[in-house]
Amino acid sequence: GGNQHRGQRRNDDRSGGQSRTGHTLIRIVGGPLVNTGRSIFKSIFGSIFHAHRVRRYTTPPVSPGVPQGLSRTAAGADMNEPDGRASVHLDGVTLRFGGVTALEDVCLGIRGGELLALIGPNGAGKTSVLNCISGLYRPTEGAITLRDATGRSHALHRLQPHRIARLGVARTFQTIELFKHMTALDNIMLGRHVHMRGGVLSGGLFWGPQRRREIHHRVRVEEVIDFLNLEPIRHAIVGSLPYGQQKLVELGRALALDPEILLLDEPMAGMNSEEKESMARFILDVHEEWGGTPVVIDHDMDVIMDISERVIVLEFGQVIAEGSPTEVRADPRVIEAYLGHRESAAGAVS
Repeated sequence: GGNQHRGQRRNDDRSGGQSRTGHTLIRIVGGPLVNTGRSIFKSIFGSIFHAHRVRRYTTPPVSPGVPQGLSRTAAGADMNEPDGRASVHLDGVTLRFGGVTALEDVCLGIRGGELLALIGPNGAGKTSVLNCISGLYRPTEGAITLRDATGRSHALHRLQPHRIARLGVARTFQTIELFKHMTALDNIMLGRHVHMRGGVLSGGLFWGPQRRREIHHRVRVEEVIDFLNLEPIRHAIVGSLPYGQQKLVELGRALALDPEILLLDEPMAGMNSEEKESMARFILDVHEEWGGTPVVIDHDMDVIMDISERVIVLEFGQVIAEGSPTEVRADPRVIEAYLGHRESAAGAVS
């Protein structure tokens, strides 16, 4: 009886060991297969889900005239915009951080095809405007609407940043935001990510349609490199480049997205006079030759007044002036914002 019991226990141990081995093999082999299947599923059906989600936040094409829900300022900008160009409208945008109000009831329009400048003293809210448009900040109140070249309107204040980028809104930052350990070519190539299609499997195998798409995107990147004269540094590690060249690489990454709206946050900050002149020329070329709509923030008033077609002035999160460079330069409110009250200035001198 004892021998029979011990034999039965050995059989049970042997079968239990085989079961554990089977479970281990399932975890080793089955896990990657499940992950690969999940990636293939996402690559096939992701575009369908994306299209459905985007349609939730879009409205049908609006008729000419004053769009519903826009203020007089934004509507006036829309009525004067060229046909077939994307435009952006901010209507009553307010942004608060706790008890601090960064923007208060901001109403402005970015007309398609213009070169617009946003100026104002430090802390006026200029970068906050760009952050709200690009989706980094979500306004506390108000609406931000992008009307694309087909006339369809998109509620940017409801979309995530990568969805906004796919609609053709690109930007640069005050402080350089590049991958310092990568080459200039690789950083610029990242700007094409919103146009790339395919999943993990096709990207890993790199054959057929995926390879042809990669070549197509690389051609576009080569055009950007040639446009910005970055050929000598294309294979250089970005972290080893001078500050001015890093700024150009960041501009190149934004241009690689093929943007309709190009947001440039102090692109000439920290540059010497020669680098500023070069950057200003590139901005003008983007506007005139590439047909883009640059929105520029900078503190160099001489450059801003020379290159911009229209200027909007902010102070303490509010729009205080808008017009041509000549009109804004002579506006008493702008002079006061930058220089202070005459009585205060006279008291300081005395």
